Amino acid sequence: MIIITNRNVQEGKKPEELFGRKFHDKNPDELRLATANKIGGEWKVDIIDEHFEAENEDEEKMFASEKVFKDLQLKMKKEKKNCLFFVHGFNNDFSDVLERGYQLEQNYNVEVVAFSWPANGRDGKGKFLGTATGTVSYLSDKREASKSYSALDRTLEKLGNYFRKYDEESMACNQHLSLFLHSMGNYLLEHYTLTGGYDKTCIFDNIIMAGADVNNEGHEDWVDKLKFRKRLYITINENDKALLSSRLKLGEEQKPRLGHWIKNLTAHIPWYIDFSDAAHVNDNSHSYFEGGPVEKNKNIKHVFNKMFNGEKVETELELDRDLNLYKVR
Repeated sequence: MIIITNRNVQEGKKPEELFGRKFHDKNPDELRLATANKIGGEWKVDIIDEHFEAENEDEEKMFASEKVFKDLQLKMKKEKKNCLFFVHGFNNDFSDVLERGYQLEQNYNVEVVAFSWPANGRDGKGKFLGTATGTVSYLSDKREASKSYSALDRTLEKLGNYFRKYDEESMACNQHLSLFLHSMGNYLLEHYTLTGGYDKTCIFDNIIMAGADVNNEGHEDWVDKLKFRKRLYITINENDKALLSSRLKLGEEQKPRLGHWIKNLTAHIPWYIDFSDAAHVNDNSHSYFEGGPVEKNKNIKHVFNKMFNGEKVETELELDRDLNLYKVR
C-alpha cells in the first residue's frame, strides 16, 4: 500500500502511529510519501525521502515518488491488478486508514494508494478529543478537510504527470485507476473543486463518492464539473446513521446529506446507486463497502467490486426512473 499524507511525523511511535493528528510541521500543503505492508499481522511502514535516485548508473535518475509510481505500474501490469486511490473521512487516525486500506485490498483485489489528512476530531488548539464525538470534533475535522485541498491538488498533479509519462504501450500497465472518496473525504473533494480543480481527476476511470458527507442541495453545481474517463457513482443509504447524525450538527448549516437523501438527485453526470433496501447494509450503515454488508450480501460486494475495479455496474441494476437512481437489493 502507498500512503500520501499531509500529517505530521511522530518519531519513535509504532508503525501504525507514525503519522499523527496534526498537519505537516511546515504547513498543510506539504506531503510525505510512505509504503505500508502488513506482515504476520504487524505493520511495517517506511517513509520515502523525495530525492533523486537510481538503481544503477545506467538508469535514468528520478524522484523517489516517480520510482514508487513506476514500481506500482509494473506490479499492476504483472499481477493484472487495478488501483484504487482512496480518500478517507471523519475521525480516521493513521491506524484506521491502514486497516481500511488493507481491507479494501483484501476484499476487492486492488492496489490501494491512500491520501490521508489529519481527520481526528481535534479542538481549535490541536488537542485530541478522545473518542472524537460531538459537534466540536466534527467541525474540527471539517476545517482540516477544507485546509487539505491544496495537498490533494499537488498529489493529483504529480500522479497525473507520472500517469501520462508512463502511458505509452511499452510501460503502461493497461489496468484501471479509480478514485474512492468516503464520507467527509467528499467534503475535501468539494473544496478542491472550488479552486477550479476539475481536470486533474480525469486520470481516473471511475470516481466513487460513497456516503458523501456534503450537502445534497447544490451538489450538481460542482459534481457535474468533475472529469473522469468512464463513470461517476454516488452511493446512498437512507438509513446511514452517521450522516443522519452529521445533519444535526451545529455551525455551518447542515442540510440533508448527499449520501442519505434520495430526493433532488438532479446532477446530469453521475449514476446514483441506492443501497437503502439491500439486505444487511445496515449492519454497517455508513461503511457498507466492508464488514457485514459485503460478507453477508454478495450483491453489495459485487457492485462495489465493479465500481472499484473501473467497470460499469448500472446496467445490472434496477432503475427507478422517478427518483433517478439504481437499486441494490
